[in-house]
Amino acid sequence: MTLGRWRHQNLLPILGFCIHSSEKLLVYKYMCNGTLRDWLLGHQDRDMKCLDWPVRFKIAVGLARGLAWLHHCCSVQIFHLDLTSGCVLLDQGFEPKLSNFGRAMFVNPNDHDHRSGNLVLGFAKKDVHSFGVVVLELIGGREVSDGESFGGQIDECVAGKGCDGEIVQVMRVAKDCVQPMVDKRPTMLQVVQRLTQIEQGCCGCGTDVQGYEPVVVPSVVIEMGQGIGSKYR
Repeated sequence: MTLGRWRHQNLLPILGFCIHSSEKLLVYKYMCNGTLRDWLLGHQDRDMKCLDWPVRFKIAVGLARGLAWLHHCCSVQIFHLDLTSGCVLLDQGFEPKLSNFGRAMFVNPNDHDHRSGNLVLGFAKKDVHSFGVVVLELIGGREVSDGESFGGQIDECVAGKGCDGEIVQVMRVAKDCVQPMVDKRPTMLQVVQRLTQIEQGCCGCGTDVQGYEPVVVPSVVIEMGQGIGSKYR
């Protein structure tokens, strides 16, 4: 129940737990809008309303803030390591809530030596990569697979509605998050800073989606004790 000690606007609140015989259950607050994945796939099947860009941007910013808080602001560093659109729940106001911490790693920042420090960096950059994939899915309106080339496609529901410049800026952030050079990926704090600048209109607005360099989404494997902690297939 370690996660139950912390509260953040973008973490799914744990209300309690139950243990009966071999069964273990966690009790979470109900999220009426389901998962982000439900909305992306439901929109494709025309069963659900399309999310407009301001809502998608709100989800990206909230998710970034939640991860940054876990990585940098807790007394214990927490790395999710299994982030997908299916782990992002949405409340009534479409505020994103991170869930599914079954594979999370908890690290005491005071216990780092050189080897464990490299491994922790690998954990952090894996979360950054996964965040970038989720943002690309928000932009494209569909799931993105490992190894897939994302050529700058914008979901037709949000393209051409006055937000293309902002969308391209967010796409650039996502591209940096999934780049193969792990040490050149930003931290989640840097991601929050960049998204905040975009939100405040402090960045130049490029609107040329055509010709945007495709983003190749690499698959990620955490290698225990191997250099920076990440290796690519």
